[in-house]
Amino acid sequence: MPTNTTVLNALQFSGPVPPDRECSIGTLTQILQGAVDFLLLATQTQQVPGSPTGDSIAQQALQVANTALAAAQAAVAAIPATRSDVAVALPTGDSTLALSWTEPLADTNYVVLGTYIGSTTNVGTYFNFRVITGTQTINGCQVRFENTPAGYSWQYLVQAVMTS
Repeated sequence: MPTNTTVLNALQFSGPVPPDRECSIGTLTQILQGAVDFLLLATQTQQVPGSPTGDSIAQQALQVANTALAAAQAAVAAIPATRSDVAVALPTGDSTLALSWTEPLADTNYVVLGTYIGSTTNVGTYFNFRVITGTQTINGCQVRFENTPAGYSWQYLVQAVMTS
């Protein structure tokens, strides 16, 4: 950052201050000279030890901010996309349920995780669900339920699979 010599010359204080204008915390001359020195220091390019020539503190702060922004954006991008909904009541026996969500996923590379909710104990009954082959789209899929006992509901979470 070049130094503006016109501004610097205008900032030079030529003193002295009349005695009736002096302050008790120092002379007005000392206070004004301190302000001028501060402004001169603020207008000069500050070189930080160990940095490449010409990098000012402001330039280095901008570089650090850009690096932090890039790291934050990468962290957000690494969080897999998810979709979910409230629990839905399931019919007894075998059934099919269409899942859909309004904000589309990036692709069809996702898993459907589900939780059965119910109070019935059915030790001898095996029941499960699966995504029906060929029904996955970026906006939904169909799920097949088998041997569902009476009184059960199901809640799901769809999570994108990270490929990289």
